[in-house]
Amino acid sequence: MWEKLSRLFRKGNDISAANQGVEQLEQKASGLYRQGQYRDALVFFEQALTKNKRLHGSKHPFVATNLNDIGAIHVALGDYRKAIGYFEKALVIDETAHGKEHPNVARDFNNIGAAWDGLQDYRRAVEYYMRALAINTTHFAPKFPATVAKDLNNLALALDSLGKPQQALRYLEQAWK
Repeated sequence: MWEKLSRLFRKGNDISAANQGVEQLEQKASGLYRQGQYRDALVFFEQALTKNKRLHGSKHPFVATNLNDIGAIHVALGDYRKAIGYFEKALVIDETAHGKEHPNVARDFNNIGAAWDGLQDYRRAVEYYMRALAINTTHFAPKFPATVAKDLNNLALALDSLGKPQQALRYLEQAWK
């Protein structure tokens, strides 16, 4: 019995150390991202993704976070279609792990909307921004008003780009409240 407990304890310590290694990769990547060194950050985020998949499996929320981080780098690099692929994979994981009404799912919708916005496909951008707004307004508005305001602002900008300034103005007015 003691041998079994000892093995479990060692395994737990190994996983903890591995998680710390992943966190260090993510911190390094985030720092490089903030400095505008996107390609260098991408290398570290990809390493974190590989390690998280190995540690937790490919359907874990940590993997979804890494996929979102990699997608954000592709947005920063102007590779919006590639970003959408990463964001959509994160969305599938987050919906499975958390359900369809979770803030991470709203984040994924917002990220996909931003990538479509970057491609100037404003109809699709509006569709995804609306989905993010619906989740955040229904479930999280009182606790996270800044998140809802950001969703409203994103939606307004996309609607304005679609040539719908009156609708855009209504969402902007809501964001200012």
